[in-house]
Amino acid sequence: MNVFFDVIIVSYNAGEKLVKTLQSVLAQEGVAGSGGIDFRVVIKDGNSNDGSVARAREVLHTYPAHLQSRVQILTGLDAGIYDAMNLALDAVLGAAGHAKKQEHENARHLIYFINCGDTLASRDVLRRIADAVRAFEEKNADRNHLPCIFYGDVIEEKTKERVSSNPVMDDFACYRHVPCHQACFYDAALFYNERFDTTLAVRADYDHFLKSYFTYHAICKYASLAVANYEGGGFSETAENKKRSAAEHRIVLRRYMSDETIAKFDRRMKLTLQPLRTYLAENETTAKWYNLARRALYRARKGNG
Repeated sequence: MNVFFDVIIVSYNAGEKLVKTLQSVLAQEGVAGSGGIDFRVVIKDGNSNDGSVARAREVLHTYPAHLQSRVQILTGLDAGIYDAMNLALDAVLGAAGHAKKQEHENARHLIYFINCGDTLASRDVLRRIADAVRAFEEKNADRNHLPCIFYGDVIEEKTKERVSSNPVMDDFACYRHVPCHQACFYDAALFYNERFDTTLAVRADYDHFLKSYFTYHAICKYASLAVANYEGGGFSETAENKKRSAAEHRIVLRRYMSDETIAKFDRRMKLTLQPLRTYLAENETTAKWYNLARRALYRARKGNG
């Protein structure tokens, strides 16, 4: 099974962060047409005026021609992060609902979104995800027609701790703890007819994950590796957008879950002291021990699943 990655970076006045993120992708080993693995990088920039795109082009020209050819830079106005992601998807897949003939029909085609300032956690992330894809394909030949989301963990730059994703996706995991998009590799088929809902300012990726799970019955396959170094502190983490995020969380839940199910999960969150757990996860002193405990819990859950 061949594997092809479209890595999408959206950018606006990102300065050197754009170069930092691009370099981490181009540093991937064993994927540029080697061993049936290939990739493309699509940068969607919203007409930055800080020279970041020119700087990215300058750095790109220091790479070998075979890597330069794998990077596509799109510039033009957009209406924000999710609109920029949608425009990048249009470029690689065609218009939603009218997908162009796919270039990679004989490969598992995966879409990956990484923000400026974030980086791939190691030089073998794409290769290891490709290995996970192939292992899944070999063991699940009867389900190869179904769309998949392959996902791993992230490392928070603030705490320097690896944040484990839930290895088993179910309704409660979708309510509480879906992996962030920097940890997820989406089957391209999940975007053939859909785009991110731009009426959601900070939760459109969450909405798309739940739509993939509940509507398209995507198989969510966990790979035990750190995918990305997550910078944090971005658009969704301002005080205003944290409030908006909480409101949009409820909007999205009601699209896919009954009021009774949501109420049941709300009670579970209160009983398990969610505000305290959030504090422990984000505090630089306690994050290490909290994440160790969470990894142990996830391992036990997976073993009993």
